[in-house]
Amino acid sequence: ETNGDSNDVVGGDTAAGAVVDNSNNQGESRLSNIKRRYGRTQQFKQSGNFGGQNTQAQKAHQEERNDRLRDAFGISAEKHKEGEAFDRELQEAKRVEKKQRIEKAERKAERARIREEKRQKKLQRKESNDGRKKGKKRWQT
Repeated sequence: ETNGDSNDVVGGDTAAGAVVDNSNNQGESRLSNIKRRYGRTQQFKQSGNFGGQNTQAQKAHQEERNDRLRDAFGISAEKHKEGEAFDRELQEAKRVEKKQRIEKAERKAERARIREEKRQKKLQRKESNDGRKKGKKRWQT
């Protein structure tokens, strides 16, 4: 069969030299892939297991996978607790605590800056006083 174009073969046998209408075949293959995947999913849901594994093995496999991902992303198992992201009160408390830590660090840095400025001023005064004392002594003798 042809669809009007002399080079396109639709629905028939693809002999050597024949051009296939890929747009239709790609759509059909996509659809068949989706149907096949959906059928597998339904089969696994109905049978109560996934890929021939029981739920305990599936859980162990998932925990192992989560451990590998935690290691890959550098997430500490001691610091991370499941479900904390959904606890609004806890998240607010963490935000407040973080804000307080930042403010404390800023105050500490400001105090250190002020101490350094005072130290520099004191050093400059001392150097200027030493120059005057030496000069006076030189003229006095």
